[in-house]
Amino acid sequence: MVKRTSIESSIFSPAMERIDKLLKKLSEADAVTGTEARIHEIIRGELSGFADRIDSDPFGDIIAHKPGREKGSALLCAHLDEVGLMVREVEGGYIRVVATGIDVRILPGQVVKILVEPPIHGVIGIKPPHLTTKEERDKVIPIKDLFIDTGLSEEELKRRVKVGDSVCFHAPYQKLQGELRTGKAFDDRAGVVSALEVFRQVDPYYDLYLILSAQEEFSGLGATIASYRINPDLALVIDVTHAPHPDQPEYRAFPLNKGPVIGVGPTLNRDLYERLKAIAKELEIPYQIEPLPRNTGTDADSIAFNREGIPTALLSIPLNYMHSPVEVVSLRDIDRTVRLLISFFSHRPWK
Repeated sequence: MVKRTSIESSIFSPAMERIDKLLKKLSEADAVTGTEARIHEIIRGELSGFADRIDSDPFGDIIAHKPGREKGSALLCAHLDEVGLMVREVEGGYIRVVATGIDVRILPGQVVKILVEPPIHGVIGIKPPHLTTKEERDKVIPIKDLFIDTGLSEEELKRRVKVGDSVCFHAPYQKLQGELRTGKAFDDRAGVVSALEVFRQVDPYYDLYLILSAQEEFSGLGATIASYRINPDLALVIDVTHAPHPDQPEYRAFPLNKGPVIGVGPTLNRDLYERLKAIAKELEIPYQIEPLPRNTGTDADSIAFNREGIPTALLSIPLNYMHSPVEVVSLRDIDRTVRLLISFFSHRPWK
């Protein structure tokens, strides 16, 4: 009997090196909800030579197509946008903002970038503890009281920054231990990296449409419109889910380095769920299962409920500290997601 060689035997494979470089490039790019076109050029460059058609739409989606071997259509989706802030007012040399998906608790003391041309860096100022009352120290500062200090004069700020301009975290991509990386916008650039790698490598059974969607963090508008237009026979969404940290309930946490997380619930198609599990077992890819008894909170909802209903599956990558500038992900989990989905889209997905 020939001993089977593990495909995960190497500590850091060439595939993970590619994933590492691409995740860094996309994490350090900036595309707050509504400004996804800022990274379209990067995405088009990554898809060049691998698609017979690459389109964009007025809502910020990128849509690519790759012909399949058999009649039918499948859709692969991950979202481009990241959480951020929006300029509310320029006041006395400072910028006041409103949040678009960010947890206000983490904002004081953060370094941010105002997405104008050229970008302006600033810091979210905070009153020193020496000058605060006990009551102030014990409560979360309302976002209406926060401000961005750029060091520019009020006149210069008002010339360059307008109400409605977007603001994002400024956070470098950094290596932690082993395959772990930290940075901003891994929700859902980790999914975008996975989708790009799958699309580039797969020889699809059905025509494969790739949607890198806009506005997932706000309304799901991008995935709704693009999937309505394509009307595929089936769809699969890649997003992120919560990894464990202290004081978090175990049932809501999925460890890093333990493989992708397959969603199961009434919104998601049971046959596709079973197919993903079967492929993972066949390829000896570790996986986890996330029960989702209501909506999924992802683009899977926008797609599954579209038209007469589109059979949809959800595959998530475990992520720590979601919607922060220090999100943490495992490159190995991304690599496993890619290998699982290459097999999924390479073969007939239905029994």
